[in-house]
Amino acid sequence: LQAPAGAAVVKQIEAVEAVASMEPAVVLCAWMPLGQDWTTAFRAAPSVREYVLVGDPGICGRPWETWGDGGCSGDEDEDDRPPYQRDGWCRIPLPDASRYQIARTDKRWSDERHSRTVAFVRSAIDEGRELPRNGERPEKRMRHAAGDGH
Repeated sequence: LQAPAGAAVVKQIEAVEAVASMEPAVVLCAWMPLGQDWTTAFRAAPSVREYVLVGDPGICGRPWETWGDGGCSGDEDEDDRPPYQRDGWCRIPLPDASRYQIARTDKRWSDERHSRTVAFVRSAIDEGRELPRNGERPEKRMRHAAGDGH
């Protein structure tokens, strides 16, 4: 098959290779396969300032390594902070996006949703910038940037 004239070309490339070769500032990752964790590569890429995960932490990626959920790694000598924190990143839940998600693990009779959207942002300290002095939280800045205004 040939793409229509003017159509964008989509390359089939592995996630880790794509981040290394394309050097994105933001990575959007939806429904990472169970048992795989690409977030280590996202955090290691110098160009990546933020990555957003969409999915159910129980069936996407690896709960501890990918999402920072589920306790610690089990190694007593290791820092008990989640990998994203050890690497200098902040986790920002995005409830306004999460509330519209429906996953196969959700139950029709329950208001609880398993799927969620979470942003992980490289910390200001890691980038050599000062933290905001006005006490504004990163998620508030993100809503303003998105035009929500709250």
